[in-house]
Amino acid sequence: MAKALAGLLAAKDDFVRTAAARALATWGTPESVPALIAALEDRSVFVRGAAMAALGAIRDPRGAEAVAKQLPPFAGRGDASKALQAMGELAEAPVLPFLGHADWGVQMEACKILGVVGTSKSLQPLRDLPGQKANGLVIMEAEKAIKAIEARLKNKSSIPVASLP
Repeated sequence: MAKALAGLLAAKDDFVRTAAARALATWGTPESVPALIAALEDRSVFVRGAAMAALGAIRDPRGAEAVAKQLPPFAGRGDASKALQAMGELAEAPVLPFLGHADWGVQMEACKILGVVGTSKSLQPLRDLPGQKANGLVIMEAEKAIKAIEARLKNKSSIPVASLP
């Protein structure tokens, strides 16, 4: 099923490509990732958005790298952010470099993503933003992300070992 759907990502019709990418969010496998990454270059914003959502559902490191590269263009930033958040911790490493991006909107979105997926590895880069004379909104978002990460770390360390699966 996934192989057939991935083949439809090359169809001429935008609606078919979009539907195929959406279906791959459910049926996709790691073998679907290269075709979905290629779909990130599609001329249709709907195909690109559906491909990002599918990559978020598949949760593959190759997809995380490719989706993170979609953060700078404003048109895809929201879809990229949702997909990266869905990927969890594997999105952390590809997102961290965007804290230093020249566009403060990209920096702010990186902070939001790290607030959801970040681990202790994100704390120092987030704490360093004020020293880099970041935009005030970016600094506020970084502070929120730091609090969210610290709360997650605290909750992880307070789980009794006997209750772990």
